[in-house]
Formats: sequence, structure tokens, C-alpha cells
Amino acid sequence: MKMLKNLSIAMLCVASAALADDIDYSNRERYEWANFWWNDAHDASKPRVLIVGDSIANGCSNVVFKELADVALVDKYVSSKNVKDPALLKEMRYMLSEYKYKVIHFNHGLHGFRIKEEEYEGYLRAYVTEVKKLAGDAKLVWGRITPLRGAKDMKENAFLERRNKVADKVMADFGIEIDDLWGVVWSQNNSDDIRSDNKGDAYHFNGKGNELLGKAVADAIRKAGGFAPKQ
Repeated sequence: MKMLKNLSIAMLCVASAALADDIDYSNRERYEWANFWWNDAHDASKPRVLIVGDSIANGCSNVVFKELADVALVDKYVSSKNVKDPALLKEMRYMLSEYKYKVIHFNHGLHGFRIKEEEYEGYLRAYVTEVKKLAGDAKLVWGRITPLRGAKDMKENAFLERRNKVADKVMADFGIEIDDLWGVVWSQNNSDDIRSDNKGDAYHFNGKGNELLGKAVADAIRKAGGFAPKQ
């Protein structure tokens, strides 16, 4: 019996090692991170909704919490993982196994620069296929990638807009609603007025920018979930 037990443990270790060997670590960044957050985890008095994304979603999450406090309990899962990394789906699977959600607003984009353009659609499509299975009856809303600080036609923003157009097509194929966060930022001309006070930070937003994005996310969730307008 002890021999069989040790053999089983050894086989499990070999299998785990084999799985690890299949991961493309070159696709990862120097630092990878994830943050799981549940608000009022003991409470079941309101439906739950979930916001998923990266540091942009994290930055506006408190605004979303506040904006939806009258109708829902709002959780968040934010991570640096991209759609090519199998760890993203592992983390998402864990998050969606804990509670049942009415709406899931999700986005992955700014951490995917290392994915080749010709590969992005395939990885995104495979990821969304699995998310739909995990999400059950939840209504899915995709948040378009937000631009970097600067002009629309700068190389990085042109690249991100191409990504957005690919995602638009994928979401249309799956019947998933789109929240045009890219357009929200450009409605303010992507100005320094909404950007991080650190002029060297091309990615993030200040309080005004996070308020703008958070209200847009909250509005999209209200619409998708059939929640009453905020009074």
C-alpha cells in the first residue's frame, strides 16, 4: 500500500512537471501578479457581479463598487496574466467557482504585447470559449482595451486598436456585449487631464480618469444585468 501511495505521488509530480514544461514562460513579464477580492463575502442579499481585468480595472474598481452599491455586491479579479498564459484560465476558474454571478465585465489586453498579432485571435477565442462555460448563466460584457497616453496614431495605440478590432469580431461571434472603454478615453481626447500625474506612466489614470472609467463599467453592468438606473 505504501509503495502504491509513493508511486501515485511520483506520477503526480511527473505529470505536474510535464504540464509546467508546456508553459511558454517567455510570454510572461518580469513580475506577474493577481488580486482576488470579494466584497461582503458573507452576504447573499443582492446579486453578485464581477469585474475582471488588469491594473486599469483595479484603478477604477472602487468607483464601480460605489456606483453599484444599491443593486449588487461587486467582486473583482485583477491580474497581469494574458490570454496566452494558461494560468489566466486557472485563476479565472477559481474565481468563478466561489460564487454565482449575474454579470461578468472582463478585459485582458495591456499585458498581451508579447502575443504575436497573428496568434491573438486564436488565443482570445479559446479563452472566451472556456469563460463562457465557466460563467454559467452570467451575462458577459467585454471591456475594450484602453489606449496608452499619447496620440491615436502612435505605434502602440495603433497596435491596441487593431487588437480591439479583433476582439470586437470575437465577441460578436459569441454574442457578448462590448463596453467601449477605448472610446470613453478618447471622448476626453486621452488628455493629461485624466491621466496619471506621473508623466512617465503611459498606462494608468488619475482620479478623474478612474471616475470616468468606473462609471462607464458600472453603467454597462447595470444595462447587462437589467438593474434599475442609479437614483
